Amino acid sequence: MFGFFKKTLFLLSLIVVGYCIYTMFFESKYDIRSFLMKEWAQNDKLDSFCTDLSKMSSEWDTIYHYSGDFPASEINKRHGTDFENLHIGCRIVYKLRGVTVAQESYETVCSGIIPTISFYRCDENWCIDRNNAKFSVKKYGEEFYLRRDTCR
Repeated sequence: MFGFFKKTLFLLSLIVVGYCIYTMFFESKYDIRSFLMKEWAQNDKLDSFCTDLSKMSSEWDTIYHYSGDFPASEINKRHGTDFENLHIGCRIVYKLRGVTVAQESYETVCSGIIPTISFYRCDENWCIDRNNAKFSVKKYGEEFYLRRDTCR
């Protein structure tokens, strides 16, 4: 019985180490939250800072943002994505020369599922290009709030 426990503990340790290595070296270059965590650390962990999403290491020329109320089926039809019709805070589509290269979604802030990000914008949907991707960022706990019109 003790041998089984040792083997199980060893296997669980391998899984944890493997996951840590994967997240360190193979995390998505299209993950805005990971990018913001690095920017936050570089800004002395201040709760307010400006960032430029064009500094992300991923290849894109346009990011489309859709609020959670915008139908996933319509986004999928427009961009060839595969978002599900779940209640989500926002959906983000990355394009390069008109071709969708990545997609991601974030929970609503009030869902209780954190960490998350939230874009401040009143429009239903909007896009940014790499030449105009500056945002002011506020960090509250594990949540990042991005506002486009206050960072130049």
